[in-house]
Order: sequence, then C-alpha cells, then structure tokens
Amino acid sequence: MPISDLVEVLGLSVAWLSKVENGTRRTDAGNIARLLGFYRADQATVDRVMSLHADPRDWFVGCGHGPGGVDELAVLLRHEAAAREVFAYETVSVPALAQTPVYGRAVLERNPLAVLGEVEQRTEARKRRQRVLSRPSRFVFVVREMTLRNLGVDRRTASDQLRHLALLPNTGRVEVRVLPRLMAGSYLDRYSFTLMRSEHYRPVVHVDAMYHSVFLDHPDDVAAYQAAAQAVLSNTLSVEESQALILHLANGAHAVASRTG
Repeated sequence: MPISDLVEVLGLSVAWLSKVENGTRRTDAGNIARLLGFYRADQATVDRVMSLHADPRDWFVGCGHGPGGVDELAVLLRHEAAAREVFAYETVSVPALAQTPVYGRAVLERNPLAVLGEVEQRTEARKRRQRVLSRPSRFVFVVREMTLRNLGVDRRTASDQLRHLALLPNTGRVEVRVLPRLMAGSYLDRYSFTLMRSEHYRPVVHVDAMYHSVFLDHPDDVAAYQAAAQAVLSNTLSVEESQALILHLANGAHAVASRTG
C-alpha cells in the first residue's frame, strides 16, 4: 500500500515516518501498535516488536551460524551490500573480504571441529561474499603487522595472500592499513569488529564470535566502536607505507618458498 495512504489514515507525516524507519527518531508504544495494526501484523510479530520496544536494552541482534558460517549470514550480507563505508579490523587474521580462497580455506581448517564439507561450503560462500568489493563503496581494512608476519600458512600461500592484500588499494575503493608491532597492545585494539554505514540502515557494528555473530546499532555502541576505529587508525601506517611493508613481506615469503620448494 502506498505510504501516502498510511500517513493519511493514521494522521502522520511522511518526514516523521521516514525518521522512525531510519532509526533517527524514537516513538511510543501507541504509534508502534497503530503501525502494526495498519500492516495487519500477526500476533507473534506484534508480541515480538512490542517486547523490543519495551526493553530499551535490546538494541542488538544475535545470530547463530549455519554450515556456511558467517559468510552466509543474511543480515551481514544485507548490510555489506547496502554499505557505502565498511571498516574492518582483524586481530589474528586478514579480514574475510580481503582473503584469497586458499588462505581463507586454511583459516577455516584451523577450527578443530571443522568438517570438510562445511569448509568447502564456507569457502565458496566467502568468494561470493567478496563480490561486494566491486561495488562503488569505500572499504578500510586494518590488520596487525604481527598477523602479516605470521599468517599460520605455508610460505607460498602467505606470499600470494600478501600480494593480493597489497594490490587491493589499486582498485581505488580499498584502503589497507597496517598496525605496526610497536603500536599494538592498547585496550581498544584487542578485539576484531566491523563497522558499516549505509543510506538505508542505521550504522551497525558486527562482532563475530566463532559460532555466533552480534550486530549492534544503538547509537552509544556505534559511537564507542567508531572511537575505537579512529584510535586504531591513528596508529596505523599510511596506505602507501602499508603497501610497501606488505610487498616486502610478500617478497620475503616468496623467496623462502622458492628456496624450500
């Protein structure tokens, strides 16, 4: 039904409704009930939505992972596809969107509970997920120097991954920043997270925890993670310095692989 009908019947304004839908304006239980009634929501939906409104702490969504893992998580894919800005910081691996298939498979196989079929499914899901990099969006990937020096894979795989990472900025849409060893270790850079901003959703933070993901969109939570992102970025090398370091490490790994291969 056209939005004009809704605002006419309920006596609302288009601007008010737009702000509520975008999460930039709160409203009361009465207006929420009126909207649910207008859309003829079923009782289960009414109960769930009203309970969310009643509990102001419930500004997050928790999702379990299926066989495809986080790479097939619909809510994550939806936010990544809509995002105009993505900031991803990883503490122990290369960010998923920047992984080569071979390196990504090796990371997934580290899980002692990994099943071969699920590893292959998630590897393919990650490759599909990475198509988002072709969108006209801005991506900032931050990775620790300590991680780059010890990727936990064979030298040839490490060399290929490092070269891929170094070349990503050439697309013009991706920044790769390295957090040097001497700058790592503060409280704010201990935990991996992704911050996404889009035109259609409130800013959202994604935190992956092995078998579950948490999505936070409370303004206070987002502001805290935004501050963490700025703190991390303030200690990284520039894009050019990062690229030079990554290529240096890639050449070193390639040389060792050539001697021992």
